[in-house]
Formats: sequence, C-alpha cells, structure tokens
Amino acid sequence: MKNLDIEATEQTLEIHFNFEKEKLLIKGESYPENTLEFFEPIFSWINKYFSYKNQLAVEFEIEYLNSSSWKSIYDLFEKLGEYHDLGKSINVVWKYPADDEEILEDGEEFSEETSLNMTYEKI
Repeated sequence: MKNLDIEATEQTLEIHFNFEKEKLLIKGESYPENTLEFFEPIFSWINKYFSYKNQLAVEFEIEYLNSSSWKSIYDLFEKLGEYHDLGKSINVVWKYPADDEEILEDGEEFSEETSLNMTYEKI
C-alpha cells in the first residue's frame, strides 16, 4: 500500500500517512472551499489501511479549523474510534499552540466522543 502525502496549501492541512511507520500526521490550518472533497482521500486511506494493519499512531498539530473542517475532524475521530472498538490499537497525540486554549478544547471535545487513547502536547 502506498503512502498518502498531501502538501499543505494556504487553505488546507498537511497530511502524511506512512504505511510502514504506521503513522498519520495531520498538521496546519484548514478552511478549504470543499471540505468533503479534501478529507475523502483520508477516510478512504484509513479504511484500506486497517485491512492490513492493526495499529496506528495519529499526530494532530492543528493551528486553525473552520466549522466544516472541525466537523470532518470530528468524523475522523468517530471513524478511528470505530476501528479502536474493533480491537485496533490507535494512539492519538493532540499538539496545540501553548497560547490557544480553543484548539486544546477542540482536542478534548474530540477525545470525549471516543474511547481513543489521547495525549496532549503544547507546541
């Protein structure tokens, strides 16, 4: 299975999904015109990934999410939670700017909705 690499733009997140290292990095700001179109390859890749692998480390380093991106990240947490509930090992690190309580609260809210193992780190 090939890696999924999406370079950041002014409006979209940087995505690096490394199959061999079993790691997903989601980083940056997100306010694309078509959020569903941007996130669709990520959801598709996750579904394929878990047909081969049983564990995944996910690292978020979020600076800003508009409301539709927030919803897509929420949906992503739900999807990861479903795989976790099926016995997949998923560890999430939520990195946030030290001076941005709102981004920390977003991570906490996402975590509350799932049974995922999540840690928080200031950047």
